[in-house]
Amino acid sequence: MQLVGSSLLLCEPSLKWSPDFAEIHCREQVAPPVTHPTVIQCQPWERVFETRCVCKLPNECSSSLDVCATDPKTQRSMWLTICKLHTLECRGRQYLLVGEENCRVRTLSERSCESCQLWENCDESTNTCICRETGQCSETGTSICVNVSGSPEAQTMTECEAGILRCNGDNVRVISIRPCLTQQISQISQ
Repeated sequence: MQLVGSSLLLCEPSLKWSPDFAEIHCREQVAPPVTHPTVIQCQPWERVFETRCVCKLPNECSSSLDVCATDPKTQRSMWLTICKLHTLECRGRQYLLVGEENCRVRTLSERSCESCQLWENCDESTNTCICRETGQCSETGTSICVNVSGSPEAQTMTECEAGILRCNGDNVRVISIRPCLTQQISQISQ
């Protein structure tokens, strides 16, 4: 309950109460609406800073699919992850996706379970990373546009789905670090 009106009554020399009792009453207190803190949803290449999303630093990226990209300013090609490309783009840097033959050959080695990628599971008996089965992605990464094993059509899939295919030996070429546009699909099929 909440008091409305004066909390102090005085008896005047005329023997009347001041303020008038009619001006004082109690009412039920209305609780202020409960506000839930807004959950800020950022892109995988962003992080929450105070009340907004800001670009991550490239080294803040977690597991993400490798692609060969060229810096147009320096003409240097290097392996970068999809997340790192997004963070660099978010910070104003542009890279072009190029064929894997433009980057140094990667040496794939067995990795311990601490370094498994989105598309891998840990084989605890050998403490090594193995390919997940299709449909087993718990985290998906971002949606990207890919061409799989020379198929005439580009398709949108998650990084995890593309990683599983690549892990199982399919040739997965990333066309865009974003979902496919209709024009990309028709360009591939021509």
